[in-house]
Amino acid sequence: MDLTKALSFEEYLNDLTEEQKNVLFNFYNNIFLDEDNITFIEKIQETVNLIVFSEGYCPDCLVTLPILKRIMEINKKINVYLFKRNGNEKMLLDMVGEARIPTILLFDKDFQPRSFYIEFPKEFKEKLTDLKDDEKSSIY
Repeated sequence: MDLTKALSFEEYLNDLTEEQKNVLFNFYNNIFLDEDNITFIEKIQETVNLIVFSEGYCPDCLVTLPILKRIMEINKKINVYLFKRNGNEKMLLDMVGEARIPTILLFDKDFQPRSFYIEFPKEFKEKLTDLKDDEKSSIY
């Protein structure tokens, strides 16, 4: 993966519509992290690298990115590399088996993979298969 192609938050914002920016900034301005969470974030001693796939049209992305930005502001050892999903679907499929957004890949300081988060995890989808449609819609 070529991290030089990652977008900064500012570059990412340049591609958003005014409405998308308003949603993102509104959420950012209203984030509340309690002292326990702030302390946990501050205590991270080793570099953490997050590779994030996102798009401005995705409501979940517009909520996730402000949280990541706030976390980066609390601890400079947390790096976020933003990529658009569009154009990177094959990379996502190769890495995690799905091209859903937001997807967050967690790497340690040596860029060894540690974990990942996919917007709608496969395990959760499998649990939904036995539910009736009205039960599924109540979850969404």
